[in-house]
Amino acid sequence: MFSDNFADDYPSNLAIIDRAAQGLEPNMGSDNQGQVFITNNPWNTFTSLTFPYARRVASMPVFGIGKMYVSGGRTMAPLAMQTHHGLTDGYHIGHFLDIMQHQLEDPGLIDRQFISNYA
Repeated sequence: MFSDNFADDYPSNLAIIDRAAQGLEPNMGSDNQGQVFITNNPWNTFTSLTFPYARRVASMPVFGIGKMYVSGGRTMAPLAMQTHHGLTDGYHIGHFLDIMQHQLEDPGLIDRQFISNYA
């Protein structure tokens, strides 16, 4: 759940997590293949993550974002991704990261058309 208001979202998301842990959340692991799983771990940095694997949702990309830190004067955050190799190659990951980097460097791109020159 996301409403752009952390104070509202946090308790709602904790309730969803509790229901999912009890197997009561109907949206967890649905057959909707239009999903992307994103997890955030703002307490830890990491060099890799291992995500759980379930065959019925294996085609859905999974992203994990870790604790932000400053390095060389730039704010950094670890990002782990898991994709199905039958659907995504390294080229696609590189293209995604190129677009993401441009968006992070210039958040105003969200309001303008941006075409990546990633080769």
